[in-house]
Amino acid sequence: LLAMMGAFGGECIIDGGCCFGDGTCTIETDVNCADAGGAYQGDNTACEDITCGMAYTGCPDGADTNCDACWVDGDDSANDCNAGLNGNGAMDTLTLAVPMCGEASVYFDPNVDNGDGTFGATLRDTDWFSCDGLSNGGSFSITCEAETGTLLFGIVDLDASVFVEYVTVEPGSVVTHDYAAFAPGNYAFWVGPSDWNVDWSCANGANYWMKLVAGDAAMGVCCVGTTCAGQNTLEDCDALGGTWTFGATCTDVYDCQPVIGACCMSETDCVEDFLEADCIAFGGTFAGIGTVCAGMDCTPSAYDQIGAANGSDIGGNTTASQIFEDANAAYNIATLDNFSFDATSHVSAIEAVIAGWNGYVDITPITNYTISVYSSPAAAGADLVGDVYSIDIVTPNLPAWTGAGDLVSFDVDITLPAGEYYFAVIPWNDFGVNGQTGISDYTGGATGDGVYWQANPNGGFGFGPFQEGAGDSAYRLTVD
Repeated sequence: LLAMMGAFGGECIIDGGCCFGDGTCTIETDVNCADAGGAYQGDNTACEDITCGMAYTGCPDGADTNCDACWVDGDDSANDCNAGLNGNGAMDTLTLAVPMCGEASVYFDPNVDNGDGTFGATLRDTDWFSCDGLSNGGSFSITCEAETGTLLFGIVDLDASVFVEYVTVEPGSVVTHDYAAFAPGNYAFWVGPSDWNVDWSCANGANYWMKLVAGDAAMGVCCVGTTCAGQNTLEDCDALGGTWTFGATCTDVYDCQPVIGACCMSETDCVEDFLEADCIAFGGTFAGIGTVCAGMDCTPSAYDQIGAANGSDIGGNTTASQIFEDANAAYNIATLDNFSFDATSHVSAIEAVIAGWNGYVDITPITNYTISVYSSPAAAGADLVGDVYSIDIVTPNLPAWTGAGDLVSFDVDITLPAGEYYFAVIPWNDFGVNGQTGISDYTGGATGDGVYWQANPNGGFGFGPFQEGAGDSAYRLTVD
């Protein structure tokens, strides 16, 4: 008995994972971890189950410094020295290959006029930088680090007021990211918090640093008259007296030969040998490269609720269709419209006109699209993943379009028995970055039955799982 008591009387040590500032992990007691300057992750935790973030490494030697101090509650955003398009247009200067250090906090500005007799709003300190090298286009690489908040580091097209591309950087690591090549233009660099998280304050550490480096020059095909001079820089193509197309090859531009085809001006009027751009400019529908009017049926398709490529059949109303970020998932919503088939049919493409509001700029920040087909509005109200068909597509095709909004097209492979089905295109769009997205309305009147639906399974909009609306949504199906 005494032997057993002695055995049970041994010291019981409880330990767990301990994270250090260099990102390493060891197993320690909570006391030993604290004494060693680590962060204890909890009793009985294992290092293989833990990701230890690095401590912020600080501003690199030889770096430039952002023009303003860290923004705190009570500061007046009207005094921001690099507010860019968020303010008076002022920007700091970013030099390629030289590190830049700054702060990007979330703070409360009591001076913001909300337009309803009240003042004050929570703002993000967004830093805008001019950078001469960006105007040449091409490829760029960034190395950067955030101290506490999750930050976006992005290239902005100033003419279109949209991100060309951005990278999301979490605290705890130094990140290197290669931006995809882009055409020469008018650009700025942007840094700011990804959300309005009030914990990302100066007191908690809002520092960042970055270094932007230029890569390969922007290349494109050069057409000198009807001769293709191959791929060149814009500068070299200008020297040849040519017309430059970014990112294209001779094949992409049909070896610089005129591209013509038939143009449907109405149900009964077809004109041949039109350039696609000219057909669209005259309000026609381009029938395709190399097409002729003989045997051409210009009657609008029963599955076309978009119409002419100049947008003349699109109205001014937009109905919400969007997958939000997780924090706003209650508002995930789809706009759907019905199409009927008399016999088994194959759908090879679906198009939609995307528009938006409430901070929306264009489709560039949209990360992907869900294309769903439902058996009923109630099925969509239960789950936005289609009960008949659903697919996620990252990059849409972009047909020729001069109307309002953006015309997007998706290749699909859907065989449907005869019957009525409900189609939806749902952009995945972060509200904090790009506002709200939706589907434009079709007002051409040649097709459609004047009814559309919206589905909101999580109930955030307060109308129940689904609702019916008056009008037609701008969808078009390619049906074999």
